[in-house]
Amino acid sequence: MFPSRWEGMSLALLEAMASGLAIVATDVAGVRDVVDATCGIVVAPHVRAELVASLIELSREATGRVALGAAARARAVDAFSWRRTADMWAAVYDEIFIRRGPRPWR
Repeated sequence: MFPSRWEGMSLALLEAMASGLAIVATDVAGVRDVVDATCGIVVAPHVRAELVASLIELSREATGRVALGAAARARAVDAFSWRRTADMWAAVYDEIFIRRGPRPWR
């Protein structure tokens, strides 16, 4: 459960996903970038009834919980691995230096 009112890119959320846990999170900016309907349940922030209902649903549906957890792990490993993140940052720096000239360390 990840009931944030505001969130950046949450490492706790990514770690839970990478661990294969089913995700129930609130629909706030940082969460939207990480969780989609294939790998978790996203509920409106400040709507306690939605959060509770989703948690009850997951507690009763072992098959669905396991499937969401597996999908969460796959998404975390595929889209947010350290290698992928490093490659994305390298692309950003390449773009900056291509515009401004060669990198001083090359």
